[in-house]
Amino acid sequence: MTPILRRLDALERRLLEVENGLKAPAQKSDLAIIQEVVAAHYNIAPADMLIKRRPSRLATPRQVAMALCHWETCSCIADIGHAFGRAHSTVVHASKTVANRCETDGRYAAEVEACRAKVKEALSRKAA
Repeated sequence: MTPILRRLDALERRLLEVENGLKAPAQKSDLAIIQEVVAAHYNIAPADMLIKRRPSRLATPRQVAMALCHWETCSCIADIGHAFGRAHSTVVHASKTVANRCETDGRYAAEVEACRAKVKEALSRKAA
């Protein structure tokens, strides 16, 4: 499934959930949960995702976390960027970068899907 179709599918699910009253738009706490889950997956502190430096050991988890926030919540891109101390355009770039890399690197795609599963589990526990 292409990134555009994945995003469209996610948006359609969110629209149905909101219309049916099953899930309100994401709160900032959802973004914090995603940051914590991804940070734990990559063995870094959640605060490390907020620093301005861009070493690859921090940039990759930050991009994955931004992409998952974009794909898995109803938060606007500006709010996601704010949660990471970045501009909205950085969130767009991170989402595209993660999606493109997933298409070309199977190991990376599996890692992102593992993070995504952990995020979904954590968010469902919060909702319960």
